[in-house]
Amino acid sequence: MKPIVMSSIAIKVRGLIQGSVVSQTLARLDSEEGHGPQLKTCVDYFVLAHRHLEKGQHLNALSLNLKAWSLADTFEKTFTAKQEGTSQSCVNLTGQNRLFVEGVIMLGQILWFWRIGLAPQLRDPQNEVWQMACELFFQLGTNFDMTKCQDANLKNQWIGLSEGLHPNYWLPLGSNAIKLRRLGLADQKPLMSLLQEPQFIDQYLPSLQANERYVEQWCGVAQTARSPMKRIEFAVVQSNCDELLGLASLGNIDWEGRNAEFLVGINVHARSMGLGAVGLQASVLLMTWAFRVLNLKKLISFVYDKNRVAQNGTLRLGFVQEDFLNNQIKNTQTGELASIFKNGLTKHQFENNPQLQRWVQRFSR
Repeated sequence: MKPIVMSSIAIKVRGLIQGSVVSQTLARLDSEEGHGPQLKTCVDYFVLAHRHLEKGQHLNALSLNLKAWSLADTFEKTFTAKQEGTSQSCVNLTGQNRLFVEGVIMLGQILWFWRIGLAPQLRDPQNEVWQMACELFFQLGTNFDMTKCQDANLKNQWIGLSEGLHPNYWLPLGSNAIKLRRLGLADQKPLMSLLQEPQFIDQYLPSLQANERYVEQWCGVAQTARSPMKRIEFAVVQSNCDELLGLASLGNIDWEGRNAEFLVGINVHARSMGLGAVGLQASVLLMTWAFRVLNLKKLISFVYDKNRVAQNGTLRLGFVQEDFLNNQIKNTQTGELASIFKNGLTKHQFENNPQLQRWVQRFSR
C-alpha cells in the first residue's frame, strides 16, 4: 500500500492507535494470532475486525478497524474530495468505496455498543478515545453522499447510527414534574412491577411479558441488537426522585421515510401523585423530541378499539384517525383478535397546532 498524506483525520487515526489501550490490543492480537506479517492491507484488517465484532470482542474490533483506516491508500483522496465539495457518489457502491462505507458503519456499530455499555472493556463513554473515534466516524461518513446510496441496508444503517451517536440522542427530556430518560438495566425491578399491573399492560402494549428474562433483555440488549435504531425506549420518571411512572417509545423507526410509531403508557397510580397530567407531559416531550431533534416527518399511533379513553386522548394530542383495522392483531393476554385505530400526526400539523405549541412552551424547560 502507498503511504497516505497526513491529513487532520489521518493524524487522528494514528493518534488513536498510538499511546492507548488500542495499540496494546493491536500488538497482542498480532502476537497471539500471528497475523502481523500477513495483514498488509486495509482489506485484511476490515475482514478480521468484522470477525471480532461478530464475537462481541469490541475492543479488538475497534483496534483492527482503526488499523485498517491507517492503511487505506485512498483515505486522503476521499477526505480531500469532500473538502473540495466533490463528495464520493454512493449510488452504486463497488470495490474500495463499498469497503470504506462498510468500515465506517462498523466503526459506528462499535461506538454504539461502547456508548450503551455493552462493551465491558470500554467502560467510560466520555473518555478521549471514544470522543475522537466518534468525531472520526462523522468525518469519514461525510466523505460519501449516503443519501443517494441504492443499497437500502447500508443507507439505513448509516442514517440510524448517525442519529444514535449524535449527542442530542442521549439528553434526557424534562418538564418540572417529570423527565424522560433512556431505559436501562437499573430499571429492571421497577419495570417488572409495572408490567404486573394488568391495566397498564392493557393500555400500553398487550404483547409485553412480565418475566425476568424478558425484562432483562428488553432493558439491556433487545433495544440495541441487530438494528439498534429501530426502537427508542424511554423511562418516564419523577424529576425529583427518579421513580418509574411509565414508558414512552418510538418504534419501527423508518429513517428513510422519517416516520415512527408513537407509544406512551403511564402507571395508573401516577395520576394521584400530584404531578399533573403525566401522560400529556410525556407525550408532548416525546413528540417535540421526535420532530425537532430526530427530524421525523410523521408519527403513527395504534390504539386498541376497546381503549376509547386512549383513542380520545390521542385525538386530543392532534392526531388524526386515518384507518380502522378490524381483527388486526392478536392479544397475547386473552388470545382474542383485536381491532385497532390507526392515527397519524405530521410534523407540519404538530408545528401549526396552537394548543400543542402552548403545551410545548408549558412543559419544556
